Amino acid sequence: MLIFCNGMRRSGSTYQYNLTRLVVDETGKGQINAYQGPPIHPARTWPPEQLIEWIEDDLRHIVKPHEVHPLVAERIADGGIRVVYIHRDIRDVAASVKRVRGLRGPALIDRVTNAVEAYYELSAIREKAGDYLLWQRYEEATRDPVLAARQVADTLSIDVDEDAIQRIAAECSVDASKERCDAQHRNVIAVFNELRRDDVAAARAWLGQVQRGERIVQDPEFLLPHNHVSKEKGASGVWKDVLSAEEANTLVDLHHDWFAHAGYSL
Repeated sequence: MLIFCNGMRRSGSTYQYNLTRLVVDETGKGQINAYQGPPIHPARTWPPEQLIEWIEDDLRHIVKPHEVHPLVAERIADGGIRVVYIHRDIRDVAASVKRVRGLRGPALIDRVTNAVEAYYELSAIREKAGDYLLWQRYEEATRDPVLAARQVADTLSIDVDEDAIQRIAAECSVDASKERCDAQHRNVIAVFNELRRDDVAAARAWLGQVQRGERIVQDPEFLLPHNHVSKEKGASGVWKDVLSAEEANTLVDLHHDWFAHAGYSL
């Protein structure tokens, strides 16, 4: 079986990935292949023949893309593919992208528009996928991680006992994730200070790469970068303080139908 953790960017996709990973771990019959991400990360792209092999394998193989792979539409009805997807208010998506990546104006709007396009692509697939595609809202899934973990287990047809569900939910909670991010933030500071002792220019260049996302400092197991969870701990509605009026209005004007489709009030 091949499991696509296909969540919308900056919408709890890593949270949902970790729920999935830990649920699969309970079976002892899973393999984490992490990123499947392309043009931008060619080394992380799995060739189609490899993905097909995983579809037909008894092990549960997990990949974590944001783009929708063509195999999902082609093969999901056969039962060898499962998809878990999570989305949130795209204004909060934009606010998170702006905070983490520093994008503004048209570049920011383009990034969110790509996420909306993937949303609609998966929404169309959802109609024929039945129980093979899990569709979660960030606001609900993060508020009740126990329920979110159970939904993942049900979608993957994995029987997980209550104690394990509770443990998985606790490990993936926003508070636990924030602690892991804070640990990586301290690591960034430590590495920067060590580099600066030998070469100030090199230290600044390294830090710039980290800040631009060109170099990732993250928890190796949970894939949580140093700045992944904000001081607001992923609270909804932060966009009101982060986005400019022009950015917020542009998103609403461009994607007015999306807000209605996804059930978010304006």
